[in-house]
Amino acid sequence: MTEGMVQSQVRQHLRDQQGRAQCARCMAAALHLDYESVRDAMDDLASRQPFSRGPCACSVVGLSYRWLNRPST
Repeated sequence: MTEGMVQSQVRQHLRDQQGRAQCARCMAAALHLDYESVRDAMDDLASRQPFSRGPCACSVVGLSYRWLNRPST
């Protein structure tokens, strides 16, 4: 599986679990993907909006997706 496809699956999984952080190991297990590929994808996404680091349910630091707050008009 290509790096772009793994990152796309990771992004979608984080969107589906909005606000809930997951570590690379837990996400790799949930998506049935290679741990190293998931970790690399998460490391790349960590510096982008709207992703942020947070604690996974297993107590390891993971990544979560959150909607950006936009001012109401």
